[in-house]
Amino acid sequence: MKETLLAGTVDYLLQHGISGLSLRPLAKALGTSDRMVLYHFGSKDHLVNEAVAAIVDRLTSDLGTALGAEAAVSPEKFVKAIWRVFAGQEQRQAISLLFEIDALAIRHGSPYAETAQALNAVWMNLITGALESFGHDRSAIKRLSPSIAAELLGLVLTALTTDGSAPNATLKMVASRMAVTRS
Repeated sequence: MKETLLAGTVDYLLQHGISGLSLRPLAKALGTSDRMVLYHFGSKDHLVNEAVAAIVDRLTSDLGTALGAEAAVSPEKFVKAIWRVFAGQEQRQAISLLFEIDALAIRHGSPYAETAQALNAVWMNLITGALESFGHDRSAIKRLSPSIAAELLGLVLTALTTDGSAPNATLKMVASRMAVTRS
């Protein structure tokens, strides 16, 4: 039952967003009562956190599929995979929801701040892991991670608010910044 409620909540959040989420309409859409939702999840916040974690897991899985089974991925392939998964139509609702959570965290703080921080940690781990796999040392990773994460998120946000076309030159520039240059 809990898994069914969680899957239904994911679908509901993807369709309706999180702003103004109320437990009764959600429970009605899930074909249950708000009491049953609370029984299984303890609170609306816990339910939302689990649903967001499921969405992030799906995105991470899709990114893994886009990168393929290769052990060593090039920076260009990594950036293109990020673009395909995060700026693509299939994940548009999911990425929009994650940006919505960030905006709510900025505006209202708790309970969204904790979820936003967890999302940002996943994103930074993805970037730092990629930079590490490309051969960067710790100081380079610390220096590059925030700006590369911001550039990629900015590009994805732009894609969501425009026609979504890929700015190839910009993606190549980000990939070149991720590559290790040896002198």
